[in-house]
Amino acid sequence: MATIVEAQTRPEIRVEDVEYQRQGGKALLARVYRPAGTGPFPAVVQVHGGAWTSKDRTDNDFISRAFAESGILVASLDFRMPPEAPYPASIADINLGIRWLKARARTYGSRPDWVGVFGTSSGGHQALLAASRSPKRRRSMRGSPLSCRAGASSTRSCATTSRRRPAMPSLWKIITRSGVTRRR
Repeated sequence: MATIVEAQTRPEIRVEDVEYQRQGGKALLARVYRPAGTGPFPAVVQVHGGAWTSKDRTDNDFISRAFAESGILVASLDFRMPPEAPYPASIADINLGIRWLKARARTYGSRPDWVGVFGTSSGGHQALLAASRSPKRRRSMRGSPLSCRAGASSTRSCATTSRRRPAMPSLWKIITRSGVTRRR
């Protein structure tokens, strides 16, 4: 008796590294994970962990891929870190990365008002710091980078429960309840 094995196909995504700023002659890159299709897609800036001093945009690749496969555009950022660049350099870079993605949202198949930010471990701390910019500063900029949602996750909860939905329930709820995701 033959066993039929159903092939599981994963949605196609495009991954590319793009320079989002230059500091002291050094390029800072964003790894952009683009879902298949035309969109518009909700979008998030992913801020990596690493005890505030290590790792890069390639950390948590599996989370970014799972989000993109679920129809969410992701931009994972490199940013300056200690000891090369002490606080608040990383937060300045993250804020610039959010503004960069909002300015190019339509190019990547999203909308500026559908951009959020999330981070894991120390990246979650930095994402929340970026989201807590002063309200006066946010109001002064039309389409402010932080008229978006923010989420943080412990590294322990970073996994996937299925091909369709990341296993970060609190972040997934923020994204799906924001009214920007579409049911597949």
